Amino acid sequence: MILKKDLLQMNKWLSGALALGALTIGSANAEEVWTDYYTLEEIPTPAGLDPQVGGMDFMPDGRLAVCFHRGEIYTYNPETKEWRMFAEGLKEPLGLVAVSDSEVVVVQRPEMTRILDLDLDGTADLYSTLYDGFGMT
Repeated sequence: MILKKDLLQMNKWLSGALALGALTIGSANAEEVWTDYYTLEEIPTPAGLDPQVGGMDFMPDGRLAVCFHRGEIYTYNPETKEWRMFAEGLKEPLGLVAVSDSEVVVVQRPEMTRILDLDLDGTADLYSTLYDGFGMT
């Protein structure tokens, strides 16, 4: 029997494994549980990028949007296995939500920011502040 707390722990563990780009299986019993429901794929991060992940979400078209601690947002296309820089210059992004295939909202240290790809070329064109009352200057 799988308890709710076990599922929460497994979810945290799987998220951490993806964020680190590596998978360590703690026990055979844990492997039997999640492999019935999930397929894991090791995805190398872009060359030269510090792989400290601040947040990730899937866009409606299936691409994975990932913000990295040093201020970049990349998208990963699971079909082509390619990374593409979506945005850069952020201050310690701490989480993101993919609103659409061309819009991401990210919380960074000093503000919450809407980032838009206006010309739909896969790279952000407009950064707009949604909220900056966190008290950082």
